[in-house]
Amino acid sequence: MQAQQTHTALLAIDPGTACEGVGIGTLDANTLRIYPNPAMDEVVIAGLLGGERIELYEMSGKLLQLHPSMQGQRLDVGHLHTGIYLLRIVSNERFSTHKLTIRR
Repeated sequence: MQAQQTHTALLAIDPGTACEGVGIGTLDANTLRIYPNPAMDEVVIAGLLGGERIELYEMSGKLLQLHPSMQGQRLDVGHLHTGIYLLRIVSNERFSTHKLTIRR
């Protein structure tokens, strides 16, 4: 049996849509569109060029999903419980973090 790995990250959270980390450049949050938000089953992430990494975190910082990106990325969130999550888009040393609400 293989041991389960848990990943935790500390993210700077801003009440706005995008968050910024100290000493790391941010992606242009104005070019990214994440909809619908709140979501139920699926989220579309538009404005990706490809090559980015998509990370979905619980508010506690636990990594739930990790995906390479594609243009017009669709992310299945149908299995998530009602709540607030952090969706982080990472490209090289730049990132953009967005609040994602799931409603049932």
